[in-house]
Amino acid sequence: MTAGSVLAIDDDLDVCEVISATVEAKGLRCTATTEPTEFFEALSDGPSLVLIDLMMPQMDGVELLRQLGKQKCKAGIVLISGVGKRSFRLVRL
Repeated sequence: MTAGSVLAIDDDLDVCEVISATVEAKGLRCTATTEPTEFFEALSDGPSLVLIDLMMPQMDGVELLRQLGKQKCKAGIVLISGVGKRSFRLVRL
């Protein structure tokens, strides 16, 4: 990935496809995945923006945020969730 690229993870493949289509329609490169392993592999390419679903079965968004912190990720981060505002109140950044 290059500057202006987006990396996204969501457990819903349809959401990943919508994110990819939207980002690519703006002329940016996008990698969207449902798998944490693929997410962290793509992270090494240095995306400028990361989108993270908070509620996922294998590794939730909070754990992903912790891992990003350990890796000193410099990308902007956007948290997404389909469960409502309450989820965001539980996250302490």
